[in-house]
Amino acid sequence: MGVAKRMACHIWREEKNLVPGQSEAYITKRHLLEMKTAALTSFVLPLGYDGQAIPRKIHSGKIGFSGMKSDEFRTWILALSPYLLSMRLKPDLYNHWMHFVKASAILASKTVSLEEVQKMNWHMNEFVKNFNKLYLAPQLMSINTHLLLHQKENLESFGPGHASWIFNFERYNCDIKNIRTNRKGNYELTYLKKFMQMVHAGDYFESLYHQSVLGENSVLLDNLVSKERNIANQPESLDFFLPAYIALNHGHKLARGYEPLPISASKVMLKSESCMNIEDFLILLQYYQVTYSGQIFTINNTPRTIWTFNNLNLFGNIYRSMDSSSANSRGSYIRAFYRLDSQERLEHDGETEDNRVLRHYHVISTNGNLRPAQIMYFFKHQVDLIDQSGQIRNMTHTFAFVRWLLPSRTNLLSYSHGNMQVWSNEFEKPSAMSILPVHLIYSPIAVKLQHLDNINVITTLVPKIYI
Repeated sequence: MGVAKRMACHIWREEKNLVPGQSEAYITKRHLLEMKTAALTSFVLPLGYDGQAIPRKIHSGKIGFSGMKSDEFRTWILALSPYLLSMRLKPDLYNHWMHFVKASAILASKTVSLEEVQKMNWHMNEFVKNFNKLYLAPQLMSINTHLLLHQKENLESFGPGHASWIFNFERYNCDIKNIRTNRKGNYELTYLKKFMQMVHAGDYFESLYHQSVLGENSVLLDNLVSKERNIANQPESLDFFLPAYIALNHGHKLARGYEPLPISASKVMLKSESCMNIEDFLILLQYYQVTYSGQIFTINNTPRTIWTFNNLNLFGNIYRSMDSSSANSRGSYIRAFYRLDSQERLEHDGETEDNRVLRHYHVISTNGNLRPAQIMYFFKHQVDLIDQSGQIRNMTHTFAFVRWLLPSRTNLLSYSHGNMQVWSNEFEKPSAMSILPVHLIYSPIAVKLQHLDNINVITTLVPKIYI
């Protein structure tokens, strides 16, 4: 974060750092005002990316970027800077900065593969290697910039950045500062007691589920938590297996919707059951017919009862449906695998597992692989399925009803590189593809709505996996 702050506040903004032939700052005060306006206008950030104060801070102070915290710089680097700096920073400087953005996206991930470590190291080397070539001032190279070359060794020794960085301790300082004391002595003990109460409040609440605490007459609490348990035959969270989920989430295996979900996703507060509207229900029947081609699903043999819910927590990624989101639809935009279309069968008779996976990959690639969509609502649905032994099993599926953005007819090269993509502001017509198993939700995205007439610019963000 120190490198990002130095780039934004000093190297780009202070005229004393200009290369020969440069008459004004790389980012001028006018640019700061333009970025502030653009960030305030129809820029939808996902939940977990705090950006409310960033537009004001970008333009505040003599230099700009005044008072920005570390988490706000994270949002600036990953979600805002790719869009806001495009067409404002010189192309060679912008491309140089994007090496830092791509490397930071990997460093900010809670899980990192060895291949991603190598990719991050390459981007960091490109960033550091070309620094002096572009800015022609060796004195601008700080020790923090040089240390970027050693992030590979840090990841290999200590794992993802979340395992060793100190931001959590800094946040604890904020929590402790808000504890009230009478300042009459022994307030260190007060800090300790209050802090321990905050830390273990969740553990205390969980203990209330146990009969030894409330006894047999725990009717009130049972009523409070019963909405989480009123769907029968759900796969237990204990059946959840992370590698199996990742195989579904990354498109290695086909997700149907009934597979186990992590504990964070199973703790959802369900609404009262409702009857699915007939248009969406016919689409759901079409999905079942495509997914389970050996069975017949009709209005008469498939219940229309669903249980809807507003929010979903997948490993720390918070998603929110349009039914519950705020005016700017924050949390409802996602990137997900675009499944096989209604003309394709998910399984072919006599097809081996390897051949099926290869065909699945081919169809996903043909259809555009990961695509942006908007969540209209989440819902659970129960349906009777015939297993391999011929037995009828009642299975609960967890879906998101989504609408997929259409590809843009206009290609804007300035916004179609790095982690940015250009898409239309229009959506596909609802189809079986609109029924999305939540296992296929890959990551949140940031969206600049109506960049131009009928054109959205999306910024892809890394998924988080936090258990």
